[in-house]
Amino acid sequence: MRKLSERMDRGTVRLVCVYVVEAVICLFAVVMTLGAGVGSAADEGSMTGTGSMVDTWSLMAFPYAQIGAVLRYLSLSGGFGNVLAWILYIMISLIPAGIWLMQGCRKLMGKTEEKAAGCTVEKADGLGKAAGFGKKGWFLPVFSLLLFVLLYLAVNPAFLFRLTGTSAAQTASSILLASCALLMDSLLVLYLVVRLLQSWKTMEHRSLMRNLRYFFYLFGFVMVLLIFGKGPMDFMSALQNVQAGNTGDVGGATCFLLILKTLAAYLPEAVQLILSVLAVCLLKAMEEDVYGEKTVHSAALLARFCSISLAAVLGFQVCLNGLNLLFLSESRDSSFAVGIPLGYIGFSLILILFAGNLSSGRKLKQDYDLFI
Repeated sequence: MRKLSERMDRGTVRLVCVYVVEAVICLFAVVMTLGAGVGSAADEGSMTGTGSMVDTWSLMAFPYAQIGAVLRYLSLSGGFGNVLAWILYIMISLIPAGIWLMQGCRKLMGKTEEKAAGCTVEKADGLGKAAGFGKKGWFLPVFSLLLFVLLYLAVNPAFLFRLTGTSAAQTASSILLASCALLMDSLLVLYLVVRLLQSWKTMEHRSLMRNLRYFFYLFGFVMVLLIFGKGPMDFMSALQNVQAGNTGDVGGATCFLLILKTLAAYLPEAVQLILSVLAVCLLKAMEEDVYGEKTVHSAALLARFCSISLAAVLGFQVCLNGLNLLFLSESRDSSFAVGIPLGYIGFSLILILFAGNLSSGRKLKQDYDLFI
């Protein structure tokens, strides 16, 4: 940890602070969501479980379900609120189309000065061709149209049953809305990934490093959401399932093992979060000097952390299996697993090889400078 703090500059420290604030907000949202689920279930005189599952699906529909709830509240508040809801509804839905228009205007205004950038934007918007929307990059306008439909369904979830041909007895509106939201999110992720792949081919070295840093910013943001948002919800869901299958008290050993099981499930994500911060430090050093001493040390620290974290993840799984065996008679939910993170092993080996190549390249560069 001391070496990690030494490698972090002020920008990286601010990034860590942002992640900490995001984690606190996620935990607060989970506590509020679980409290609302427990309260609603208690009012109905039933056990907790259904309410929390509905809240989990609502979280999966973020932010469309939350925007729809706000728009519905404004629409039902009165005449002025209804007008304001319609204005917000149109403005939010037109955001992708507005971005598309801004890109087109910027390309027309800078044909000579930003010829290379214009070609990059055109190729990136050509993602529409890969996604099946034509050759001129009509993805963003089409996405605006889909956003119109999805937000309308979020405000009026009853139309979801007519659209899918299901009934309230078969499923809940929150599940249908979350399914539509996940479809939109997967489409957006496809667009962003193909856009990045197309633009990275023609970027200069420094621009590529900068965009890779932005990617790791977003990657860390998603990891924080998974760890501190989905992790506690999965633990509570597993605890509710154990309580539903047992008439008596599940006991402290069961809760302890469930906590460790959740930690083991999300420990790789926590490691990847730290790796994203280290990757940002490495990319900043590479922007300054690819073969500089700071770059070589940052790469070596990243590779060393990969090796240690890989052993820690596998060792934690061994300890969890041992504790499950030790508390087998007292636990109401014992599970044994052997995980082989092949992807993470390959990623670690690549980073170790990359760090070795940077070190060798720096030595060759020093020898060449001395020869000159």
